[in-house]
Amino acid sequence: MRTSKFFKTGLLLFVASLGLISCGDDDKEPEIVVDPVSENVEYYIEGKVVADNAALDGVSVTAGEATATTDENGQYSLTVKDKKTYTVSFAKEGDIELFLTHQ
Repeated sequence: MRTSKFFKTGLLLFVASLGLISCGDDDKEPEIVVDPVSENVEYYIEGKVVADNAALDGVSVTAGEATATTDENGQYSLTVKDKKTYTVSFAKEGDIELFLTHQ
């Protein structure tokens, strides 16, 4: 029984010493990490170009530096980097160029 008590006391001291060793001064200081995703935010301007209730394909759509062309359903999607007001322009060869402000 004396051996068992000695063993338990030794084990308790060993566990306590491990706890003290892990609390040393060599621990790293917390550091501030910049979220890499926050720098890669994208915004989208999407829509459909129609005339007389018919979808128009092949229309060039521009907002800032982003450009797209409408598909056979008249739909387009532009990817822009900043959340701001854009002037969106639509042009099709032989047609009048239109301007729309989109927020």
